[in-house]
Formats: sequence, C-alpha cells, structure tokens
Amino acid sequence: MMSKYQAQSFAAFFMLFILLTPQIAYTQESVCEALVQTALSSAREACDATGRNQACYGNVTLQAEPHAGIPLLDFDEPGDMVDLAGLQSLRLSSLNEVTNEWGVAFMRVQANLPGTLPGQNVLFILFGDVRIDNRVTMAELSVVSNSNVNVRGGPSTNAAIVNTVAPGETVAAVGRLADNSWLQVRLADQSTGWIFRDLLSSDADIDQLAIVQPDTPVFGPMQAFSVRTGINDAVCEAAPESGLLIQTPEGVGEIEFRINEVKFTIGSSLYLQGQDELVANVLDGDVTAEAFGVARHVPEGGRVRVPLSEDGVASGPPDEVEALEANDLRSLPVALLDEPIEIAPPLSDAQLAALNNEDATTDTAPSDSTPTSDDDQPVSPPPASTGGTASGGVASGDCSIAGDEPTTITFVNDSQFTLAIYWVSYDCEEVLYNTLSPGQSYVQQTFVTHPWIVRDTRTGIALASTTTRGRTTITVSDD
Repeated sequence: MMSKYQAQSFAAFFMLFILLTPQIAYTQESVCEALVQTALSSAREACDATGRNQACYGNVTLQAEPHAGIPLLDFDEPGDMVDLAGLQSLRLSSLNEVTNEWGVAFMRVQANLPGTLPGQNVLFILFGDVRIDNRVTMAELSVVSNSNVNVRGGPSTNAAIVNTVAPGETVAAVGRLADNSWLQVRLADQSTGWIFRDLLSSDADIDQLAIVQPDTPVFGPMQAFSVRTGINDAVCEAAPESGLLIQTPEGVGEIEFRINEVKFTIGSSLYLQGQDELVANVLDGDVTAEAFGVARHVPEGGRVRVPLSEDGVASGPPDEVEALEANDLRSLPVALLDEPIEIAPPLSDAQLAALNNEDATTDTAPSDSTPTSDDDQPVSPPPASTGGTASGGVASGDCSIAGDEPTTITFVNDSQFTLAIYWVSYDCEEVLYNTLSPGQSYVQQTFVTHPWIVRDTRTGIALASTTTRGRTTITVSDD
C-alpha cells in the first residue's frame, strides 16, 4: 500500500503527464510539418532546372540503379540529375523524423510529346516510400535512308503512309520483324512507323534490335514503368501519403503511358499509389485506364483501382470508378505542379452510376505484317475533303452542344487503311482523339449530342460520321 506521500507524488506526476501530453504531441506535429515543408521547398529549388527526360535528386534519401551496361550514376545529393534513358530504378525513403529524411524526386518525361515542343514535358513528383522501375528498353540503332522512302503505319506496303524520309536522312531504328524485312523507326518529331529494310543502310548489326510485333507501341524513357508505394503511411497531417503525382502539359491533348502493364491515357493531373492494387486518383482533367480488354474512363473527382500480381503488374481489369476521398488528398504537394490546380470535388452518386453502367470492353487485333513489295517510294495523297455530309449524318457546321447524358461509340476498322477519329468540338473544330490501324477497334466515351467523324489518314476524306444519340457502333470497311 502506498503511503500518503507516495500517493500525493503519483497524483502530481500523473497530472503533470496529462498536462504535458498535448504539448508533446503538438511539438511532434510541428517537427513533422517543418520537415515536410522544408523538404518540398528545397527539392523544388534544387530541381528547378531539370531537363527533358531527366530525373532530379530532390531530398534525401534516394537510391538509383542504372540500366545494365550503364556506368554508376552520379546521383548522390540534392540537385544531382541523370538521364532517364540510363536509369533502371529509383527508390525513395519514407518520412523519418529521427533521421530527418523524406525522399523527394522530380522527373520530366517527354513520353509521346513531339520533339518540336522541347519546353513541354510530363512532370513526375515522387515522395515518400516509392519505388519506380523503368520498363523501357532503349536499344536503338542509327540507320540512313538510301532514297526518298515512305514511313508506313505497319510493316506492309498495304499499310497507310504516315511520313516520308529524305535521301541521306538518319532515323532511329527501335525494333524489327523476326525476318529483318521491316524495321520499326522513330523520327525526329518522336513519331514512329515502319520502313522496308532494303531501303535503309547501317554499319551496325540489325540483329541487336528487339523483335517486335506489328502493333507493339514504341515508348520513350520512363513512358512505361512500374511503381510501388507505401500505403496509409502519413506520419502527420501535413505529410501526404507516399505516392507519385503526374501532370501533363496544358494544351497538348492526352499522353499515353504504360504503368504496371495498365494502359493509361492521361490528360490531367493524377495521383498514383500501388501495392496489392494500383490506385489512380484523377485530381484534374480526365484519364482512361485499360487492362484485360476493359477500359474505364475516369473524369476528375474519380478514381479507379486495378488489381496487381505479386510481380506488380495488372492481374485483372480496372474496377468500377469510385469517388475521390478528399481526406486522403488534402496534404498532396499540388503547389509544386507546373500548372496550378484545385483538386476536383468527389464525383456524385449519379455521375458514378452513369459511368459504371457503360460497357467498357475493348478489343484490338494486330495489323497485317506481310510485305507485298520492296518498292516503297512515296506518293502524294490527294487533298483533304472539305464541306458536305459524311455517311452517318454529320453535316458541315455541326458542333457539339452541352450534354449531361454519357454514352459510348465503338469504332471498328475493318478496312486496310489507318483511320483517324475526330470529335467535333463546341467551337465546331475537329479534335483528333485516336487513330486505328487495320483490324483494330476501341470504345470511346462521349455524350449524347456530340458529333464524331472518321477520316482516312491518307486522304483526309470523311468515311463515316455520326451525331451521338445513344450507344452505337461505327464500322468502316473496304466495301
């Protein structure tokens, strides 16, 4: 039994503990907040000069691994920068108040932006417990055109002509057919296509190039990657949960990425997290996520989940669209983005019902890969048609009008030519949304009252069109 003195002493100590506990908690919160703000501010300043296709060391601690055959990277302290082409993986440290560490990194990624827009890049901001792995193999060879030659949309003289190369011009060969008859090339403007092998010269061994399928996309550095992050790891209210912020530049349309083997088409600001599932939160603009034949259109205020395997790749299709959780996003460092944004409010139940009632299935097929001739000199396409009414019922001058009833159009290319899919905007301008190679199809999210036009990429002639009245399919064939 305690004496009266002991009891009084214990009571005094207990009261002192109760009084000091809020002060201790407040001090810990202040230390955490100061660490976060200092780390973000210092990282932004250190990485302000990050160039195209570069990664920047923003705040301690980061661990970078180079691609095989690349020397050790000089990437040890804030402000250090490396080219993404030589970077295999990057690992950031979680927030640690004891060691004063919280990994922050910046990347500027060209993706499929034209080379003629050097000042515009996709911004990545990584923070906290994040690992990102570059899934792009950058093996390529320089080849020289022997004469004026066509660049085609596929490895066949039946494929559409998408560009031409002048005599003596050097382009990058990035892939080949198994028999070396056609090479996949990337041009100076970052567009890609195919050229018949005999029309090119090179001192290098073509067999060094990867064997690719005709419909294999060509990705730039870090345009295809996998990411894994901590979950529910915010140490204080001022600290965001570990993750990756992505923002595409304004006014350039949608940019394609392959993330954990999920095809993302991004025209927005996006916040990604991933462990057992990849969670894509659309803060601004819109995103389409596609895997296992299912595409989900996610507008701002929504998020979508994709299940991941133990290897960190998609193991199933995207789930139905959900509303953002505002509490999970309040501490995101969106002030560091190039374009200022306000995080969109969560989607309403009515909006979610409309989105998730749509058929999201898509189907694609490879194009013909059999060359029919080695004579592939360029031809000039006839001028694009103007005016008139294309089959399907869109007259010249028809424009989109405001609509709130979502629907879908399925576009099917049963022809032997590449097709261009255009949305007719509120200003009556045609906006390119997609291209379809022979044999391909896809599902386009849209709204009732919005017109769409399908044109032949060779001639510009309108082959089909429609003003959306409800879910429909447009098939273009050679008949």
